[in-house]
Amino acid sequence: MANDKTKQIKKLKIKGKGMTKPGNVKRLRELKEKKAKLDLIKKLRREKAERLELEQQQRKKERREKELMKIENEKKGEVVQTISLKKLEMKREDKYESSQKKASYEVSYDSSDEYEESWLTEFLSSNSQYKALVRIPSGYFRDAFNLTGLDVKIPYYHDVIKMIRNEENTDNVSLQRSAAVCYALVHQRFCLSSHGLSQAEKLYHKGVFGTCPNLSCEDSHVLPVGISDEPGVSSLHVYCPRCHKTYKSSTFSSMDGCFYGTTFPHMFGLVYPEIFIHEPPISHCPLVFGMGVAKKSDIDRVEAKMKERAEKGIEIPLEMIQLFKYTDKTK
Repeated sequence: MANDKTKQIKKLKIKGKGMTKPGNVKRLRELKEKKAKLDLIKKLRREKAERLELEQQQRKKERREKELMKIENEKKGEVVQTISLKKLEMKREDKYESSQKKASYEVSYDSSDEYEESWLTEFLSSNSQYKALVRIPSGYFRDAFNLTGLDVKIPYYHDVIKMIRNEENTDNVSLQRSAAVCYALVHQRFCLSSHGLSQAEKLYHKGVFGTCPNLSCEDSHVLPVGISDEPGVSSLHVYCPRCHKTYKSSTFSSMDGCFYGTTFPHMFGLVYPEIFIHEPPISHCPLVFGMGVAKKSDIDRVEAKMKERAEKGIEIPLEMIQLFKYTDKTK
């Protein structure tokens, strides 16, 4: 056993000394362990360097992708900006066209040659009460939006519209009646527009609609109003913006209330609020020989006071109750 151990020790060689000693076995082990640690450290450092290199390459790749994405977004932004500019130009063109279309609606009724021998002129001149109507431009009848829903209410709708537009001319009584109803309903819509309200304001200040029959309102101008929006329900009434009451109008007794409808005076007041700013109506006080007439509540109070004084022995003539309004100054 000793010989075998000696042989194993001799086989071990210590670096730098070239000799084997039994005491150097421990030293040899330590050197081997240090070498193994150094190899492990080198391996870890190499792996760390490789990992850092991979991370750096990944960051470069991500940076490059961000740059490419930024370039693409800039290109897209240019495209979007171009598209938005085109849309803006289209909106401006549409706005210009709509303004031109609106301007064509607002052509003066009297100055247009189209009205000289038209159905509208003939219809408006058929009744003297139609002077209270605003003038509807012919272009208003050419916009299908303004006529929405009338095809259900108006008999012979398509023939009636053609007749109003002067595309057809007929003396059919049924068509003439339907055309009058159609014009009334379209007038009800048009007078709520800005152009219709501006025309109605001129008629209001001229006093075309009349004055309030209430003496307390001192002949304040009134506005036309209908009891219903449907044709054939009632005649045209008037609304006083001072006393806020509605009255029957003898001036427009043969005109249908649907020409103006139920909304017109209130919409008119929203657009022109200064017209509704008036002093309240003058309150009327009933007088007899220049003295105020007692109300029932005043008479009851006088009678109660008389009973009280009668109990105290004070006499008051009953005729005083009919001539004077009693006031208890001591109360």
